[in-house]
Amino acid sequence: MEMASQLACALKAELHLIMVVPTRETLAGDRSVVRRTMPSTVTAILELDEQDAVRYLREAAAGCTSYGVQPVAHVLRGDAVEEVVRYAQQVRATLVIVATHGRAGIGAFFAGSFGAGIMDKITTPILLVPRHPETATDR
Repeated sequence: MEMASQLACALKAELHLIMVVPTRETLAGDRSVVRRTMPSTVTAILELDEQDAVRYLREAAAGCTSYGVQPVAHVLRGDAVEEVVRYAQQVRATLVIVATHGRAGIGAFFAGSFGAGIMDKITTPILLVPRHPETATDR
């Protein structure tokens, strides 16, 4: 959030913080099997995920204010790539900053990397930043 807040402050831009929680229908991979065998359990877990996302964004938004930025925060539901693309188009975003988990190359492709997935579907420039910037001891 720090980099996004600093950029928004320096550019006097709006900052929109979003998190996407899947719906039962948009779960992928191993989780899609569970959605069919335990639908009510999956629904309850996703509702808890949404509540956690709301709390996380509330805290993140509060942290942005120390940079003089008052962000707009939303939790969206559905497929992450589709929802981010839709939201970016809706607000006419000029830059999308994506926090990554650090997967790269062919491993990211097969792991279903969000960064790799969004590149094909959005015309807005994307800035990929590590979710937890590495420190000198991580190298």
